[in-house]
Amino acid sequence: MGDFHPSAIFCYSSLGYSYENELKTMRKDYETRFQPKGVGVKHDTKPITVMLPDDLDQYVRAKKNRSEWLRQVIAEAVAKEQALAY
Repeated sequence: MGDFHPSAIFCYSSLGYSYENELKTMRKDYETRFQPKGVGVKHDTKPITVMLPDDLDQYVRAKKNRSEWLRQVIAEAVAKEQALAY
């Protein structure tokens, strides 16, 4: 136990793995990916997804916190629609 065969030794640096390489390959959404889901949103709720026309898609994707912004816009639209129904 404790004896290692020389071929079993794995060297990350010899394969080009480094912290700098990890930063270069990091997902572009790393700053917003693990943000809170918003007040009152359950973690196991299935997301609602929609396809948008290109101009709207670009506008929404340019938002810093687009998920929270979309939740707020949808909540306002629902409140407005419900107010008109009564």
